[in-house]
This record gives sequence, structure tokens and C-alpha cells, in this order.
Amino acid sequence: IHTLILGTHPSQTSLQLGQNFGHPQNAFWWIAGDCLGFRRAAGVKADGKSPMALAQYLRYDGSDKILGYDDQVRVFCSHGFALWDVVKSCVRPGSLDSNIKKEETNDIRGFVEQHAPNVKRIVFANGGTSSALFCKHYRDWWMQEEDEGEDDDQRQHRQLVPGSNPESIKAFARLVKARNKKLEKKKGEATNEDSSTLSASSSIPLPPIECISALSVSPAAAKYTYVQKRDFWETYVYGPGLQDFEEWKNQQKNQHNKQQE
Repeated sequence: IHTLILGTHPSQTSLQLGQNFGHPQNAFWWIAGDCLGFRRAAGVKADGKSPMALAQYLRYDGSDKILGYDDQVRVFCSHGFALWDVVKSCVRPGSLDSNIKKEETNDIRGFVEQHAPNVKRIVFANGGTSSALFCKHYRDWWMQEEDEGEDDDQRQHRQLVPGSNPESIKAFARLVKARNKKLEKKKGEATNEDSSTLSASSSIPLPPIECISALSVSPAAAKYTYVQKRDFWETYVYGPGLQDFEEWKNQQKNQHNKQQE
């Protein structure tokens, strides 16, 4: 797994369908299809005749490219992407993320450390709201410094850093500022200590995890067009992710060839 994508919490439609991002107007699976080579559906409205507004921008035409939900998930995961939600359970009238109360979060850090130790990026599919909830419940992870490495079991933790896009820099600016302030204070205290008493970790720090606050795929984020959303996701999520996937395949191929020698 190179990329973990997090929704906030499934909408009423998604819960009824038993599908992540199940609302037909949600851009998530349309964008995934455009980037991974399939089409979510025919792209027509509920009347079965009128085309959806985004249909004219989809890259793949023809019924042979249409996949059912389970097959969409299979293609998505087979390319090294994983999908989950920030919130495990909550009180929420309706489907708006802004109405979420009394939330309990999924163990995202535990999942990354146990099942996705090589993950390179965490993407927040609903933009600011999902990013804010993650920051609220994972402040300690954000405050971790680069050299705070290991548990008793010698397992290293990964530091979080904002993505390079403006939305990510803004979403995580407060916690990055707080972490930098903590680090400056620690450095100041260290200069007053005898250097012989300071210990340094012998471990090489693991690369940080990039946190990307994305343009929201929600139909409520109507200020962005489908093309704007797709371009963002292709630039910051699917493009880098597919490059990571190709590199992994090449590594596997090289290892196989060496074993055959």
C-alpha cells in the first residue's frame, strides 16, 4: 500500500448501498475510473435518458469499460491504493460532515504501522472537514518529531508532513507551527546540557508520510468542476501513486530474476 485515502464517514446513500462514496453524484469513483482505466457507470441521470453533467468529460466510453462496484474496488486496491474513513461511528443528522458529533475514529495510525508500513501518503478525500477531524484526534502523531523513533519493540514511527498543494499547507499549518515551536524549545534546552549526556538514535529515520487535503469529491463541493477535481487528484494522488506502483512492480521483477539466476 503506497496511498491511503480517507473519507470522513459514509453518507446516508453510501450506508444504504453498502458502498464507499456510493452517491451517484460523488466524484470519487468517476475520478478513480478516469485514472485507472474504467468507467463507473453509463453516466445518465435517474430518468435513464439524460446524461449527467460530468459525462462529457469522462475518458472512457462504451459499456465494455463499465465495472460494478466490487470490480472497481478490486482494480483500485490492486494498484496499491487503500480506502477507509476517519470516523468509525458518530451522531450525524443527514449526510453533511459538518453535522458530525460524538465521533469515534478508526485506528488509522495502528493500520498504517501494522498493515501499511511503506505508505507514502494519506489523502483526505473530503478536504478540510476530514483533515480537521484527523488533526483533532491525531494531534500527538502530528506533534511527533523526526527523531522520536522507536517503541519498546523497536518499531519506528513515521512523522507526518503536509502535502505541497496550498490546501494541505493551509489545513495543517497550525499543527506544523506547534511542532516547530516544540522543536525549537527542545533545541534550546539541549544547548544548556552537557553534550555527553545527550543520546542520539542509531536508527535511520524513516521517510515521512505526506498528508494531502484534497479537493473534495463530495457533490456538496460544487464550487469545483469535475475536471478541476480530477486534475487535482491526478496530480497529487493517482499520478504519484501509479508511479510508486510501477516502481514496486519493477522491484518485484528484479527480485524474481535474481532468484532465478
